[in-house]
Amino acid sequence: LSDDLVVVRPQQNADDGQIVVARIEDEATVKRLHRRRGKIWLMPENENYDPIDGTDAEIIGLVKAVVREY
Repeated sequence: LSDDLVVVRPQQNADDGQIVVARIEDEATVKRLHRRRGKIWLMPENENYDPIDGTDAEIIGLVKAVVREY
């Protein structure tokens, strides 16, 4: 939802399966990090979106919580 707040710990590394904030060129995205066969993939939680090749992505933070307003 657009009113959700994401709590992010700034860091440049993450483990497989963690949700990260990644920068690709001039845009940031929140995705689940997957490392498979030497490749990095940024996986969306929403099945309507395609995975993103994360080879050139820069991890800028680790998502620690989501605050949702009702």
